[in-house]
Amino acid sequence: NICFFVLIFSILAHSRGESTYRNVTRFLLFVGHARTGHTLVGSIIDSHPNAIVANEADVLGRVLKKPEAMVCGNGYTDCDQTDLDKIRSFVTSVIVSNSKQNRNSGRFQTGYDYTIRVNKSEIVLVLGDKKGGMTTSLLLKNNGSLFDERVSVLQRAFGVPVVFFHVLRNPFDMIATQAFRNQFGHKVHFDSFKNVSFDRITKAVKQFVAGEEAIAEMKKGKYEVIDFFYEDLLDHTQKELERYAEVLNLPFSKLWRTEVEKLVYPTSHATRDLMAWPRDVYEVLKAFCEHVPLLSRYKSVYVQSANIQETK
Repeated sequence: NICFFVLIFSILAHSRGESTYRNVTRFLLFVGHARTGHTLVGSIIDSHPNAIVANEADVLGRVLKKPEAMVCGNGYTDCDQTDLDKIRSFVTSVIVSNSKQNRNSGRFQTGYDYTIRVNKSEIVLVLGDKKGGMTTSLLLKNNGSLFDERVSVLQRAFGVPVVFFHVLRNPFDMIATQAFRNQFGHKVHFDSFKNVSFDRITKAVKQFVAGEEAIAEMKKGKYEVIDFFYEDLLDHTQKELERYAEVLNLPFSKLWRTEVEKLVYPTSHATRDLMAWPRDVYEVLKAFCEHVPLLSRYKSVYVQSANIQETK
């Protein structure tokens, strides 16, 4: 009977698919800010043979709000094991589908192609999602209560630690590019940097400071937050890949390293010097970098004085 064999094949395929993700030992999320290199790092981890990382599926902010994930009745506090299994299965399917779609169509974002071609293993050790800016926004809402609740249900559903990658780059470059993109989008020539409004710059600096302060508080609590620097990835690619693999309990692959090195550019854009900065806001950011030990490497990398303008 053909129908019988189709049914048996479907059951076996489902069982095999479920078992593929039973070896997961880490769930990876990103926390931080846009324009820091999260997309590149997320693509690098996703290209590892034993990892699957979605590109902006927004697991914490969007996926866990879908009806398929809201199966516990009263938020996530009353979840039994059956509910948690459903949540794990749904979140996994979203991540796998997103990653596969991005690999097949090309992992394009903000005009760049982040696609890295490496054959996948059937053994998946890491699942995750790259959506650092939105994760940080959720962290800042309601004193982080919703953030805590959703991270907790992921930990319970998958039964593994949730690890946060916090990727940083020169804050002056990051804020300059962020303010520019927020005002003009992704298809405007760099010449328009000189027209970025002071309000956009001020807002970007405030968001950065608030986000970094919240992330610093995360580190004092129960969360595993690992700091990485975009510049280190460019200057010491193999060393950083070894760190990624060690933190995520992934085997290091020379083929993986070779393919990643084809994508990593040796230099980054110093966009901070393409834009006029209001002096008062510039001084706030400068003082913050000098005060926070994590940002001390940037305290001597500032903006050309000709680009700093007095405000009325």
